Amino acid sequence: MENNKKESEKTKVIIRQDNGKSNVPHLTWGEYIHQVNSYKWWIIAVSLIGALAGFGGAKYLINPKREKITSSLSFRLPLNKQQDAFLDGTPFDGRDLISKANVDAVIKNSSDFKNLNPDKVYSALSISPVEVTTDNKTISSKTEFNLVTSVKPFDGSEQAQAFIGALIDYEVNNVSLPKIERIKLSTPFTRNESEDLESIKNSSFSQTTSYLSSLDNIISANYKDLISVFGENSFVSDNSSLLSLSTAYSKFSDKMDLLEGEFTTNYYVNFQDGNEEIARNGFVQLGKQYKDELNTVETNLIHTNELLTKLSNIKAPDSQIGKQITELTEASSSLLKQKNSLISSLKNIGYTVTSVNDTTVVSENPDSTTGFYPSLNFYKENKNSRDSASKEKAIAWKQGSEGYATSLSERYQSLSNQYTIANNATKRLYKNSANAIYVKEANNGNLTGHLSNSIVAVAGLVLGFFVSSLLLAEIGRNLEFKKKKEGVKPIVNQPKEETKSDFEEEGNETTVAEEEQEQKEETDDNSKK
Repeated sequence: MENNKKESEKTKVIIRQDNGKSNVPHLTWGEYIHQVNSYKWWIIAVSLIGALAGFGGAKYLINPKREKITSSLSFRLPLNKQQDAFLDGTPFDGRDLISKANVDAVIKNSSDFKNLNPDKVYSALSISPVEVTTDNKTISSKTEFNLVTSVKPFDGSEQAQAFIGALIDYEVNNVSLPKIERIKLSTPFTRNESEDLESIKNSSFSQTTSYLSSLDNIISANYKDLISVFGENSFVSDNSSLLSLSTAYSKFSDKMDLLEGEFTTNYYVNFQDGNEEIARNGFVQLGKQYKDELNTVETNLIHTNELLTKLSNIKAPDSQIGKQITELTEASSSLLKQKNSLISSLKNIGYTVTSVNDTTVVSENPDSTTGFYPSLNFYKENKNSRDSASKEKAIAWKQGSEGYATSLSERYQSLSNQYTIANNATKRLYKNSANAIYVKEANNGNLTGHLSNSIVAVAGLVLGFFVSSLLLAEIGRNLEFKKKKEGVKPIVNQPKEETKSDFEEEGNETTVAEEEQEQKEETDDNSKK
């Protein structure tokens, strides 16, 4: 029985020592360095794999999803003062830069982007106006925009930046440039010389001079606008600056006032001999139009002045009332000018204009000798008169009217040439100086969200080293401890000779201490016996 008990205790001791790890020493720096040196080639291999994995993951997985190109764009295109339309009148919106039509055209027309998917590229693009503060108000700029595109649909950031440049070039050359070619200054004429001259021939002198004056003002205003945009020293051509063109036209324009004064002073009438009655009826209709306009203006003037008087009598008026007073004063002044102009026009026709109780009365004066209507009647009555003096006066007036008609036709042709010069100058200036989209950043934009492939590779290398070194150090330490228990010197980097299963070895292994203990117990038993 005692022998069975001893055998049982012996078996228990062996099982506890085989499964317990409490006797395994902790990993020290010295042991760690020793194991790293022992497994250095394994560690180097794993570290290199980690570096390659980091590099490839950054380049092909992480960066394509994170990388974006951001560009700050400034549009300097042929826009009007309000900057909501091109000079040819078509609407302008900077966001149209990334329109589907533009994206498709750029990819289609360039072999550099033939590998790109138009739909994916279009979806990757976004553009928004820059918020600017003006007069303590935040508004969206009409010419400053931020463009963002994901690098994912492209073969890297360089191709993405190249595509942005190509997109800008397409907008400038294929969208904006044709609009510059269509620029035409406004004009009251058809711009068909034969048609315009025929219209001048059949129009009244008053109407023709009004048309010519309008065209003159258009050309003058255009030069002022160009100088404000480009500066007076901007060169339209090698020999002509904007200042020289503007100065030359100013001298030409000064003669227009003299031409207008000539027909009102002499009361010239544009008519064909024998058609005096047609011209007379024309003045009758014109007089009726002027009288109706005068009644309307006068009514508005009276109402405006009454309201102005009421507001002016308010003691200590607030700012809003003060603003209304200013506006009404300006309106009253404008209406008064219109009234005086209409009265002058009626007098020039030959009407008598008087004022009764602040009301203007217009009436025909059969005895009047001044005005278009009386001059026309005088010619009709005296062109074949036996009174030589009256006949000569009538014929001289008719010749003066015909000469004035010729002057107006010549004036139109000169203004038409000046119009062409001004229009061409406008086109050239916008082509050379205001047909571009500027990118503030180099290479068409900044790359954001990019992780350095090298840094990620180094991180993979370091991570691979520490993970592999710690893991292999732990494995090596456990192997060496097991060999020490067996009394066998561990052989590093040598394959283990397996003569029997690990289970069999572990089940039968004993330590020196265990053997000594067994021998002692046997000696004690023998002594007792």
